[in-house]
This record gives sequence, structure tokens and C-alpha cells, in this order.
Amino acid sequence: MIYVLIESSKGFASAFFTYGLNKDTCYVSNMHYNLKEFALAGVKIISYKTFFFYMIRDGLKCDKVVLTEKIFNIKSWLFCFLLRAGEVEYLDNLAVQDCTWQDFSFLKGFLYINSSRLALLQATNRISLRYLLWFFRFLSSYPFLFIIGFRVIILNNSMVGYRMPLLADKSLYWDGSVKNLQNLSLSGIIVLMPLASEPKANAFYSVVADLTKQLLSFSEIHRTQIYLKPHPRSDDSFLSFFDDLAGNFELVSKEMPLEMYDLKKAILLTHRTTTDIKDCLAFFCFGEFLGLSKKEIIGVRASMVSYEDFLGFVRLNVE
Repeated sequence: MIYVLIESSKGFASAFFTYGLNKDTCYVSNMHYNLKEFALAGVKIISYKTFFFYMIRDGLKCDKVVLTEKIFNIKSWLFCFLLRAGEVEYLDNLAVQDCTWQDFSFLKGFLYINSSRLALLQATNRISLRYLLWFFRFLSSYPFLFIIGFRVIILNNSMVGYRMPLLADKSLYWDGSVKNLQNLSLSGIIVLMPLASEPKANAFYSVVADLTKQLLSFSEIHRTQIYLKPHPRSDDSFLSFFDDLAGNFELVSKEMPLEMYDLKKAILLTHRTTTDIKDCLAFFCFGEFLGLSKKEIIGVRASMVSYEDFLGFVRLNVE
């Protein structure tokens, strides 16, 4: 059995293209995936807790473990440490995303990560117990991790990550292709919702809510289905901006990578994202319209348009 440790939605997309629905491949989720949904789609996926049980029960024996990122979380690092180095491979997808990574000092990394968390607290006007626990955990344990090789990193698309000292000896390479699941397809307008801590996130939520109202005012000929796709790590707080629009849009599972859907008849709209969707009707970004700088929207592979231009495109291209 080959176990693929999933670190992100993009990592899952690259791993799925490489291994597909092979019965001898099991995907291990690091995120809060809806396992039932994947099972219905024919994907064998388990949690890290289940994987850990399998490893202990089977005496840590398996054919191979594949990591989808060189940015390890502590769980992945632990399993790599327990396994022999020769059994671990790294599936390189950062090269396809045009991303490189750079070590930050402990202090600079802390300040960078803390600034994004504080931005979220300022947006909600409250200090959460979760934030305080994170703050004290960082101060108490992370300096020790730095001594043994832990590093906070910043990708060139401004995303924050971290890596552990143990890297895989072998590398597999993903060419950027995607493999759709036959029973998954979307047509209409798909809006990729940002995390609440992202720059201008609340402004984007408000614009999308107003945009939805405008689209609903179109005639039957030009009206289309509207989907909201939450970020894999987001909660449902953004839905408060759409309270008066309930029933006029559908939520797409945040766990399922968008790359695995058939999107040939879909129009995508984003705030800022590194998602690279080529096989769709159109892919637009509102970044410049909202006043984001080029540095803030780096990595976005979408045409920059204004609110009015987007509505005009929908009128002309929706049958």
C-alpha cells in the first residue's frame, strides 16, 4: 500500500493526478476533510489518526509514503521520523506553482504570522482564547524547534508555512496536469472565498454579496447558478454577509480541491489565490478593483477586471 500524506488542497490535486483511484493508494488527510464525500467520489482517504493506528498495528510497514509538500507539519515529520528514509518520497508541486521558499528568523517569522492573526482579531474586534493559547504555545515551544531545525518560511506568493529538518531523499515531479473526477462538475459562476484574515477580505465579501444581487436581477436568459467555494482552512463567518441571500447560491465543499471538478462551463471569480485553473470558461480576479497591490496579489493566474466588466462578460457569455 502507498500512503500519500496530504498537506494542502493543491498537494491533493497533484497527488491525485499522479496516483488516481488506484486501489493500492490511500490518501492521508492533514486537514478536516469530509471523508464521506471523498468515499462517495471513489477516493480512499483516511485521517492522520487512522494512519497512525495502521502504522502501529502493522509494525510501521508499508510500501511507500509520499509527501505532497516539502513544507512539513509536525504530524508528517513524526511519521517520516518513524519510517525508514528510503520509504519516503516527496511529490514536487511547488515548481509548477512558480513558488520558492525562504527561511525567516524566529523573530521575523513570529511577527509575520502574528500580524495576520492580529488582522483577523481587528476585523472581529475581539481577542479569542484560541489566539492567546497559540501565542503562549509559540513562545514556549517554537524556539526549541528552531534549535533542532524547524523553520518558518514565506513563499513568494506571500503564504506562510514551515518546514521540518527531515526531508525526503527521493523526488517525484508533477507536470501541473489535473485529473477530474467523472462524477464532479460545476457550471455557472464560482466565487473563491478568501480567509477572513486576508487583505480586503471583508470588502470582497461585500462586493460578492452585491454582485449576487445584481446577477439575480438579470433576465432568465442571462441568469446563472452562483457557487461560493470557501477556503480549505476557513470557517463559515463570511456567510453573515449573505444572510439576506439564503437560497440564491450554493456552497461548494471546501475540502474538495477545485482542480478535481469539470469546470469547462464555469466562470471563476477570485480575490487572490494561487489556484491555476486553465480548463474553464473564464477566470477573473477583483484584486486591482479592490485596491490590492501587485505584491498582495502575486501568484494569481486570472484576468484582472472591474465589477462592471465582470457583469458585462456574464451577460454576453451565459446562455
